[in-house]
Amino acid sequence: MPIETPSKMPDPHTIYQEWLDRTSAALMDGDEDGFMDAIQLPFILRTSGAETVLESLEDLRNDVRNVVAALRAQMVTHYVRLVKKARYLEEDLIEGWHTTYVLRHSMSVTMPYGNRMIMRRIDGAWKVSEADHELSNDRFPVTLLRSHPGSFEETWKDAMADISATHARAEPIYQVFLDSLSQTVNTNDFEGWCNHFTMPHDIHYDSTDHVANGPDDVQAFFEMMVEQVASFPGARMMRQAKFAEFLSDDRVFGYHDTIIAQGDTCVFGPVKSRMMLSQMDGRWKCSSVTNALLDKDLRDPEFQVSGQLPTMREIQKRMQK
Repeated sequence: MPIETPSKMPDPHTIYQEWLDRTSAALMDGDEDGFMDAIQLPFILRTSGAETVLESLEDLRNDVRNVVAALRAQMVTHYVRLVKKARYLEEDLIEGWHTTYVLRHSMSVTMPYGNRMIMRRIDGAWKVSEADHELSNDRFPVTLLRSHPGSFEETWKDAMADISATHARAEPIYQVFLDSLSQTVNTNDFEGWCNHFTMPHDIHYDSTDHVANGPDDVQAFFEMMVEQVASFPGARMMRQAKFAEFLSDDRVFGYHDTIIAQGDTCVFGPVKSRMMLSQMDGRWKCSSVTNALLDKDLRDPEFQVSGQLPTMREIQKRMQK
């Protein structure tokens, strides 16, 4: 029987350019659903002046509408994006760069600018999960395209691609951090708990936001967790990573569930949570944590589990008020 020759992987440049052509047409046509179908949530979006993470379809749709409105307000007739370089990091992971030309007939509406994207194959379809745009906009959603060519030139020379190739996801790092954090609660190690956080760090709940400037600001919360675990003989606090991704080579954001388990039985939770981790002094530390909990005061917590984790965009909006 003859040996079958394995088929070659498709050219990543072709995959990348096809995605660009399809989504550029969707934006010009105002086809929100067509564009949204090509995005994977959570979606990391960066300009030279800002960074955001889109977690909900509502936020994504609002941003798509704003981009469509910006193109129409600037009377754009041609939105052309051309691939410069694309490569496989894994069989289902492509990193690529392209140039965007925003034109009103033959006139440039803004200077051509560079972009970088990470594409993932999800159930056979290529979707973008991360994008850098050389735009000077420092707020999201973007309502007017202002190019800033070259602003990501140095960043794109860094080792981001190497990390993406080594860790298609950041879950292993995130889970190690979660296990270590839970262990401090199970052993009543308050100093160890504090060592897992930057000081100051942000704390967000369903409807309130706080800043923990030092150990005194988190001691009541820590003691409440220890007491709650101790109220169930033989119980342990456990955290399970659900998703994690690199924001940069030294920053990770992720989602996890927290429970208190008594043997194989969950006696509290799950509590949905999200953390931002930063690498500092050779170790990972949490700089921001969001918990799906109702609370009254940071130093005198009375918590109830809620079902919905507020998105980063929701938190940004309420903190701007």
